[in-house]
Amino acid sequence: MIKRAPILLLLALALPGCPGPEVFSDACAVDNGGCHPTTECTSDRGVAQCGPCPEGFSGDGASGCADTDECAVDNGGCDPRVECTNTIGARRCGPCPLGYVGIGDRACVRNLCGVDNGGCDPRVECTNTGEDRACGPCPAGFTGEGATGCVDVDECAVDNGGCDPLTACLNTDGGRGCGPCPEGALGDGVAGCDFGACATDNGGCDPLTTCFNTRQGIACGDCPPGYEGAGATGCLPSTVWDADLEIVDDAGAAEAAGKTRITGDLWIHGEGRLTSLEALEALEVVEGDLIIEGNSALGALVGLHNIARVGGEVVISGNGRLVDLGPLDGLQARGLTIENNPALERLAAFGSPPRGALERLTVQRNPALRSLGGLEAVEAVEGPLRLFDNDALVDLRGLDNLARVDGEALIRGSAALASLDGLDSLTRLGALNVSDNLNLAALDGLGALESVGGELTVAFNSALNTLGGLGALESVGGSLRLVENDAMRDLRGLDALTDIGADLFLEDNTALISLDGLDSLRTLGGSLIMHRNWVLFTLDGLDGLTQVGRDVLINDNGALVNLRGLGALESVGGNFEVRLTHLLITLDGLGALSDVGGSLLIVDNLSLSSLSPLRGLVRVGDAVEIAGNPLITTLDGLETLQSVGTSLRISANEGLTSLAGLENLTSLDNLLRIYDNNALTSLDGLDNLRTLGGDLDIRRNNALTSLDGLDNLRTVGNNLWLLDNNALTDLRALNNLTRVDGDLIIQNNATLPNCLAEALARRVLVSALTLIENNSSDCP
Repeated sequence: MIKRAPILLLLALALPGCPGPEVFSDACAVDNGGCHPTTECTSDRGVAQCGPCPEGFSGDGASGCADTDECAVDNGGCDPRVECTNTIGARRCGPCPLGYVGIGDRACVRNLCGVDNGGCDPRVECTNTGEDRACGPCPAGFTGEGATGCVDVDECAVDNGGCDPLTACLNTDGGRGCGPCPEGALGDGVAGCDFGACATDNGGCDPLTTCFNTRQGIACGDCPPGYEGAGATGCLPSTVWDADLEIVDDAGAAEAAGKTRITGDLWIHGEGRLTSLEALEALEVVEGDLIIEGNSALGALVGLHNIARVGGEVVISGNGRLVDLGPLDGLQARGLTIENNPALERLAAFGSPPRGALERLTVQRNPALRSLGGLEAVEAVEGPLRLFDNDALVDLRGLDNLARVDGEALIRGSAALASLDGLDSLTRLGALNVSDNLNLAALDGLGALESVGGELTVAFNSALNTLGGLGALESVGGSLRLVENDAMRDLRGLDALTDIGADLFLEDNTALISLDGLDSLRTLGGSLIMHRNWVLFTLDGLDGLTQVGRDVLINDNGALVNLRGLGALESVGGNFEVRLTHLLITLDGLGALSDVGGSLLIVDNLSLSSLSPLRGLVRVGDAVEIAGNPLITTLDGLETLQSVGTSLRISANEGLTSLAGLENLTSLDNLLRIYDNNALTSLDGLDNLRTLGGDLDIRRNNALTSLDGLDNLRTVGNNLWLLDNNALTDLRALNNLTRVDGDLIIQNNATLPNCLAEALARRVLVSALTLIENNSSDCP
């Protein structure tokens, strides 16, 4: 066994054969091995190795360490105004001189504030800033600048300084004081003076108002919300409620009787205490939001039938007995939310929203609702459209005039929904999510839809057997996600789709047998991702796709036998990965592929026997990994590959006998890893590889007898590992290797003589650890 420190040459063996183990004494046991006392001594094979001198010393541990005079350079980092004193292994800075403040080993700042507050007004804070100073702001009650002087504000000049008008205001430095109330008055100048006139009959003011005592008599306050008039002459009930109105019981509803307009929000939430809204029958306008929620005893909205306009949003939520919204017929609002009403069967015939568009429309978790009839006036939704968990809803009729939704349309979790009829006028969507609708068999109803600005998701619709209904769709700005639609056999219905801005994601569609329907697709801005589509046997339908902006990931598609549908694909911006596709026999279909911007990953495909369809591939921007493909015997198909950006990993290919196909590869920026290829006998195919920027890792290749193929390799940029190659017998292919910039480890190669490995180690410049052990002791 040989172990040595970085760059230390191996001693030539005096006798043939391999020496047995030796015992060495601890060279550091006496006098620190001759090393300087400040350094660490390490004993290596009986020879003392001295560590470096510690910080603050120069020299080396073997010849001696001398204290460094830190003060000799730049005053040792001390402020130039202070004295630097050298100490053993360090230095000490003196104090700042007179007239300066601070710490010498950081900075000394002129103490301009030490005399006369630095010239600042004495009421403000002076701060030293180096060669200058800064004055703080004047305190409350003063005007001016701290640098030029602060002047007292005369608070009494305005509104008697806030003192009662019957008292004197006394200006003080930075404030004011209030004099006493006049004789006969109660109170004080700050809180107010009271002559007591309001004590009798509220001073003659209306009882609903506040009476104020003054020297001249009394003053009456304003009438409260819900009343009009004046406190002095009387307050009468107003038809306008000039505030928010909250109704929690029948008495609260009665209090609002006669009101025609509410200038704020109307919030009706009576739990079990509110049974009727008939007292509100005069109400015509709510300028804020109308919120009706959590009314377990309210069976109808009778009393709200005259409301024509709501300036904000209508929210009807959590009303356990409410069956229909008929009294709201004709009502206009900016937004509409109807949710969590377990008995609700019918909506109102709502009027046209302002500008023809609702800001948002939500109808969700109303299990008895059978129709959206009543929403015919809605032509556009500027925000989201949310239709989900309405278990009795069978179609979307009622939205027949809806032409656009600028936000996301979410149609989800409605168990009885059988069609999307009712969306026939819809041409544009911000995003669309159709998911978890167990009875939905088709997307009929979306026939006018031309574009989706964001993501289009169709997922978990177990009865959906076709995408028919999307025949006019030309573009999807985000991703197209088709996930776990168990009855969908193909993608017909997407025939007009030419552009997807982000990903095409096909996952867990257990009946999908082909991609027919995507024939018009030309550009894909994101990734092509296909996972676990168990009966998908062809990619026909992608024939027009020439570029993929990011990744192509084809994983675990159990019936796929070739890739012929990708015949026009020329470039992939990210990774190209084919993994766990066990019936894949060939990569036919990749003949046009010339450029992969990320990694090429062909992994764990049990039936794949050849890479030959990759013969047009010229560049891989990142790594190449060929792993776990037991029927591949050579790498033929990669012979046009000229550039691999980082690494090459060839592993666990049980039938691989040769690396033929890599003849054009001259350099690698990162690692070359070849392991667990049990039929590989040599490395022929790497004959033109000259430089390697990272690791060379060759291990557990049980049939590998030589490294032939590495004959032109000159340098290894990091580690070289030859481990557990049980048939390896010589290293002659590394005769041109001159340098290893990391570790050289040759270990556990049962038939490789140790002495051949040691000869390589003596000849090659190794920058770090050399470890040669557990190889054969037989030397030629």
